[in-house]
Amino acid sequence: KNKHHAAAKKNGGRAYSSNFMPSKDLKETSADNSSCEGERVQGNNYFAQGKYENAIQCYTHCLSMKDALTSPLVYSNRAMTYLKLKSWAQAEDDATSALQIDRLHSKSYQRRCVARLSLGKVREAMVDVCAAEDCCVLSKKEKQDVDNCAAISSTLAEIQKLRVKVEKALVDTAKRAPRRKLPITIVTS
Repeated sequence: KNKHHAAAKKNGGRAYSSNFMPSKDLKETSADNSSCEGERVQGNNYFAQGKYENAIQCYTHCLSMKDALTSPLVYSNRAMTYLKLKSWAQAEDDATSALQIDRLHSKSYQRRCVARLSLGKVREAMVDVCAAEDCCVLSKKEKQDVDNCAAISSTLAEIQKLRVKVEKALVDTAKRAPRRKLPITIVTS
């Protein structure tokens, strides 16, 4: 936990995690719960406690408010919560909604990748992991300060591990694919 707080201080108050924790601010505990941000913060707190159903309720309530649709965080956090509950289709839907808000949100690509991989959508998962990697590389090029680059490098390493899993799943899927015999006609002149 201290590692995340130290990383957050280095990264402009934004906490980065190697285990797909919901996106959160350091000053979350003092947020007003009547706002969307307050609901998101409360959802993050429930998530951290392992109370996933409560977290989903908070994120869902937040999504009923206008200001929720300006950032991908609420959908992406709810997608992560659905992943924890192994609700793959809902996780895929929420990650897709987050990406409709911000096409460069790498965590949403990662979460949708995991959901799709779990649903057996291996090709789509490969597209998502490649997109997540591209977003991270682009982000690293745009942000020149050392602290942000370190956090992005950590996320990139996480994405590369996910890519290895997807590649293995692609190979396994290809091995299990039925073999077809194609008739060959030889034409002579």
